[in-house]
Amino acid sequence: MFVQNLHDFGHIVIDKMMLFNFSFNLLNLIIFICIVWSNQQIPNEHLVTPPIQNQQQQEEIIMAIVVEPGRIECIYQPIINLKYYSFEIDYQVIEGGDNDITFTLKSPSGIIIVSEQKKTDGSHKISLDEQNNGRGDYAICFDNSFSYSSEKRIIIFFEIFLLDKEGNYLSDYDMKLSAKDSGLLTEQFETFNRVTTKVKGNLNEIERMQSQFRAIEARDRFSIEVAFERINFWSAINLFCLIFASCVQVYMVRSLLEDSRMGNFIRHGKFKLFFCWFGKEKKSIMDISEQLKIKGNECFKQKLYNKSIHFYTLAIEANPENSVIWSNRAQAYLNLHKPEKAYMDACGSLQKELNSKALFRRSIALNKLGLNQHSLNDLNKCLKINKENNKEIKELIKNLLEKKNLNIVDLTVFQKPEQLQSKNPLIKMELKEINK
Repeated sequence: MFVQNLHDFGHIVIDKMMLFNFSFNLLNLIIFICIVWSNQQIPNEHLVTPPIQNQQQQEEIIMAIVVEPGRIECIYQPIINLKYYSFEIDYQVIEGGDNDITFTLKSPSGIIIVSEQKKTDGSHKISLDEQNNGRGDYAICFDNSFSYSSEKRIIIFFEIFLLDKEGNYLSDYDMKLSAKDSGLLTEQFETFNRVTTKVKGNLNEIERMQSQFRAIEARDRFSIEVAFERINFWSAINLFCLIFASCVQVYMVRSLLEDSRMGNFIRHGKFKLFFCWFGKEKKSIMDISEQLKIKGNECFKQKLYNKSIHFYTLAIEANPENSVIWSNRAQAYLNLHKPEKAYMDACGSLQKELNSKALFRRSIALNKLGLNQHSLNDLNKCLKINKENNKEIKELIKNLLEKKNLNIVDLTVFQKPEQLQSKNPLIKMELKEINK
């Protein structure tokens, strides 16, 4: 029973849908016949139509022009048809220079209606019924004469719409009937005409706004692409400079640690020949070394031994053949209680030149290192070289001779320099008695 009722209900629904579909199609057919019949019954003299020469005039114009530097580009737009009451013009600069242009709009009588200086965009609505406007050829000019090198691309949105008394766009729906024959149209057709006219106006407004958005998007895209290319170009140059500087630094450091031509060239201070110009006077390597030695001596007098060692080191790098600088640095190391470094500098000075000061300072370093016999030998050599003002040398010799067993090395606890310290850990060893 239930299945039978459901089957009957389905048939009823299908019949109702078919009846509704048939009624809807019949209504559409009646409206179409009424529209065709009404258009055939309207006499031609009751239609308000534009002249034949103006039927082909476009109601919406979109143009893109390129304004060269130092030039003025003008576009002439005729507006003669009586159905036009106003028009709108929009322009936007999307590329070139600072994205600015001088805009001028002239009426058919040559009067300047709109004038804007160096603007990026603009939107104007012009009424044709104003005193200085009227119908005719309007001149739309874009002035780029203030620019000498940058090319500007301008997107111009030029749109013309027919407006009725209510401010709606008429477009192709501008056929009007006289009051005498207005009764020939049905109420449905009048509603249809009013709605389609309103829709046409809204669509035109949407199209205009979309065109403006396209221009803005094109300008932004161009600006971003230019910035992207500029950033890539300078980033590539910066990266190349960083890589080149890194390679040069690695090569220079490796040359300092290796026995190569470049390493010898840098270590012997010949590189400084390129930096010996101060003002108009040319200074040699010897002058630079001497100035650094003087600064080291001044710091030594002020008991700034670490700072004096710094200047002595720079002076040795500039002129490693100067034995006095080696000897002075040895004395600074002695004052800092670093006899091992003082001994090395004294030996460096003696390799360049045999002098009493270097011998004397080496003997003191040897004495502090517990090598008394070697210290005594250097003092005797120093006494032979320096026969005057040798009172201090004789006292040191006397003190050494008073000591017993000069050949026994008297090891004194001292701090080894870092380069001489062993990296191996200490090992605990057992003491063993040795039979004599």
